[in-house]
Amino acid sequence: MQAMALKNENSEEGPLSGFSRIYIGHTSTTQWNSTVPLKAFEIINLDTGAGKNGKLTIMNLDNQEFWQS
Repeated sequence: MQAMALKNENSEEGPLSGFSRIYIGHTSTTQWNSTVPLKAFEIINLDTGAGKNGKLTIMNLDNQEFWQS
């Protein structure tokens, strides 16, 4: 989750400050031994490894409820 490295914990300003949430993929949460979406700051990784024997995940963006196959 390289995008998290851009977040300055001591400041509200920075490269990500214009967004309330950011959704990412292409880096499976299975790399962190997780089969569910991962959240850090307001960055949410929805890639749960469907392309490599993991689960396919969809999420309701309004309430962050998710479903998996």
